[in-house]
Amino acid sequence: MSEMQALTHDEANALLGDYVSAEISEHMRFRVELHVRECLFCQQDIAEIEHICRLMATVKDGAPEATSSTSLADAVLARLDQPSALQSTAFQLLPAENSQHNENVAPIRPLFDVLDVMDTEIAQRKGVRDQRNSKKDYGLKNVNDNSTYSQKRIPVMQQNYGQRKTHTSLWATLVAVLVVAIIAGSFFSLKTLLVGSKNNNNPQPPHHAVPVATPTPSPTSPATPTPSATAMSVTQPVPATQTDCPAPNTARAMVTAPLAQGPHPQIVYIAQDVNNAASSNRIMRYDTVSHESHEIFNAPGTYAIRDSILSADGQWVLFELYDATKSAGGAMVELRMVRVDGQGLQTLYCGVTAKLTWSPDKKWIAFDDPIQAPSSADTIHLINTTTGQYLDAVDIPQQNTPPGYNPRPAFWASPTQLYLSDVFGSNPFHTYLLDVNNGAHQALSALPLVSTQPYVLGLADGSNVYLLAPACSAGATTCSSGLAGMTAIERLSADWKAPQTIFHQSQLLLGNFSQVDKANLLVVASNPSASTLELWLVKADGSGATQLASAQADWKAYPNHIGNGSVTTSADGSMFAVSNWPSATGTTPEIVYGEPKAGGTLTAVPQDSGTYQYALGWAWL
Repeated sequence: MSEMQALTHDEANALLGDYVSAEISEHMRFRVELHVRECLFCQQDIAEIEHICRLMATVKDGAPEATSSTSLADAVLARLDQPSALQSTAFQLLPAENSQHNENVAPIRPLFDVLDVMDTEIAQRKGVRDQRNSKKDYGLKNVNDNSTYSQKRIPVMQQNYGQRKTHTSLWATLVAVLVVAIIAGSFFSLKTLLVGSKNNNNPQPPHHAVPVATPTPSPTSPATPTPSATAMSVTQPVPATQTDCPAPNTARAMVTAPLAQGPHPQIVYIAQDVNNAASSNRIMRYDTVSHESHEIFNAPGTYAIRDSILSADGQWVLFELYDATKSAGGAMVELRMVRVDGQGLQTLYCGVTAKLTWSPDKKWIAFDDPIQAPSSADTIHLINTTTGQYLDAVDIPQQNTPPGYNPRPAFWASPTQLYLSDVFGSNPFHTYLLDVNNGAHQALSALPLVSTQPYVLGLADGSNVYLLAPACSAGATTCSSGLAGMTAIERLSADWKAPQTIFHQSQLLLGNFSQVDKANLLVVASNPSASTLELWLVKADGSGATQLASAQADWKAYPNHIGNGSVTTSADGSMFAVSNWPSATGTTPEIVYGEPKAGGTLTAVPQDSGTYQYALGWAWL
């Protein structure tokens, strides 16, 4: 188990409010304390927050007990008659003692001028008190004796006194309730300002991804980064699910529940039978801190796992459970999903699928019909996972022009927009943009044609599109080495304009790439002339590239199995994993992982006996 890391100042300071109120896990409390022990400023902040909590407790508990609407107002006034800690401290607090963090921070003020609101109630209550004192001045033993008082002092007001008294009582009650509400509201607002306004040199709110810890390279195990703080803090059990097949041409809504995010980065991967490249039977996860493997799902009997996708939040695996014993026209594929802790196994759809894709928000699943003979019709299918709606989204007519390839799901531009592209090698090559909000039976001819540029892989980040594109001499799609395209990475704007080649080296065949962050990409490439497999960190603006690692590998002899040479990065960009990296012992290729900022420090995932392994992505548990 790796040593627990203390939080940075910004991270710890953002948690002080929850720390003082004990609304934090024991794990995070310990990490906060590691920082607070060494930080004088955080110690002062804790003292301020505790002091304000005590002041508010005296406002709540120090007033006399109210037994009626009138006595409630009296109780509030009795407390206000005492020396006001709120006036002198809580509502005049200035962060001068912490000005070295951010000297431009404005003074903290209450949301409302509480004392001005109280003045109205005090004046009204003072009138009632003066009336009572006036009765005493006339020698009345019973100050509530209205008839005697009116005989001596105010006979004209005898008829209206009772009405005024009732009106004053009701008004006092309303104002008293308002005063209490304003005090409570100002306290919680002040607490938020105290915790959130400190150190505004880093304006990101606490729920954003925390900065990556500075890695400490090691020949055997990389440093453990701080996880992204975006997931739920409490795990909930998944409600009852169904694994039987829905009716034909229908689907089910997914059943989900949040999974708490932990401190350990874990690789979610597929274990594949080494003797059968088409058969994968287990979904696994590997803890890079404890170095333990955990089984998520094991395919039963004659079933095998085919296409698999890890959700963008790292919590769910969507996969095809394939039964080769069923007829080609039957429900050969069960589309299933399972949470990465093994809970919630469920079947959403049964039928035949190809080119499975999943939107970033998990709402839409898209696929098309299995590969058919050229010049045949096709359909793009959609499943709305929140409602279970199944629809034929795009009708693709029979293509009579050779080679007859049909556009198929490629990659998502946004949670509601999906790019469809022809099979690489098609001439001409088309890319269309499908908007899932436009419903069923959209005509292919009605979809926007965004590009005719051929590419192997693509990804979009909302600002740019990145393509793994051919870059052979004279525009050829087959290079002199006999490969289907010596490739380059091109960056385009979100509207597919202003193309720029950001990485191209003539000796490299680029196999796969992944986005680390807005500024960097990770690329896996083969170097046929040197018989090496190489990992590169490429600047997204085209300003340069750095080779992180290289290993000897006869790329021509590599087994033809899924996941060959794929690279995946964690959502916060702190970790990466490369599938089928050459083993140092020359045995079955293995998954290796590391941190982009740690350079070429790679660590291998222990291999299961008799299996290939390829990574789907990252989870934090």
